[in-house]
Amino acid sequence: MTNLLEDMLHILTQYFAYIYPGIITIFIYNFIRGRKIEKNKLTFLEGIVISYIYLTLINVVLKVKIEELKPWNHIIIIVISIIVPICANIIVNTKWFIGILRKLKINTEVYDNVLDLIKSKECDPEKGIVFKVLLDDKGLMYEGKLREHESEVDKEQIICLSGYRRYVKVNDKFEKKLDYGNDNSRWVVLRAKEINRIEVKYEDKK
Repeated sequence: MTNLLEDMLHILTQYFAYIYPGIITIFIYNFIRGRKIEKNKLTFLEGIVISYIYLTLINVVLKVKIEELKPWNHIIIIVISIIVPICANIIVNTKWFIGILRKLKINTEVYDNVLDLIKSKECDPEKGIVFKVLLDDKGLMYEGKLREHESEVDKEQIICLSGYRRYVKVNDKFEKKLDYGNDNSRWVVLRAKEINRIEVKYEDKK
């Protein structure tokens, strides 16, 4: 009975090795990118494919088959599963990677939403990008630096501006009512569903 349990545990460990490395990679990559992790069959299959690639590399480099994996081999696999998505995120955010895509005539963006794309064009992220956010239905306009945003479809979509100015529409013209333009400790949170349009201002050299 003991031998049977040991054999079953060994078999389960082997099969598990085809699952967990890929799932770890997917989880970390999506976490870094601020994406929601979908719990479905496709994610499961992606995890298996990624795990298979890792195990194949382990077999080629270390000459270790899956049935011969030792505890320290699993530690190596876990480390790889963590490092790969971190490196992948760094690479896809580099200008040379985008340049390669364009040379290959691939116009696909690596960003999931337009706000991420807008932020990627900023020369100095520390300065922030100036937004003019118009809430026409309320007769309001906010001007400030984009700091944070939430664009997940399943969550309440918002944008946060710091050092903002608040304008009120009077006789078809916007009049300044609040001015925290020089105070980055002042933030305002705006709901995306209330926003009619956004004007973006980059540095002149952009």
